Amino acid sequence: MTKIRLKYAIPEFGGALYEVKLNLARQEEMTETKGPSKKRPGQPPGKVTEAQRAQRGRFKLAHEYARAALAYPILRAYYEELAAKEEMSPYAMARNDYFKRNDLLSKK
Repeated sequence: MTKIRLKYAIPEFGGALYEVKLNLARQEEMTETKGPSKKRPGQPPGKVTEAQRAQRGRFKLAHEYARAALAYPILRAYYEELAAKEEMSPYAMARNDYFKRNDLLSKK
């Protein structure tokens, strides 16, 4: 069996090996810091704009449509077939159909 010596390869990694090393003793000393703020300029924190409120309303309607469409066995089979082709979930397919204005429940 052949032995490989890494003696000469290790100096090339030098600092990289030290940086990757997990030091469990220091984890307890680390303090949790807040991530960067994602505030938009000109928008007060905590305030929801009218456009955000409208978009949330559209998603709520799409969610209700997807749940109702998947409750019908025929539509569920239809969305499962589409979802298998697109590699998505049937729920996501039904929700996307609602956004594309393909409301199959109103056509029944």
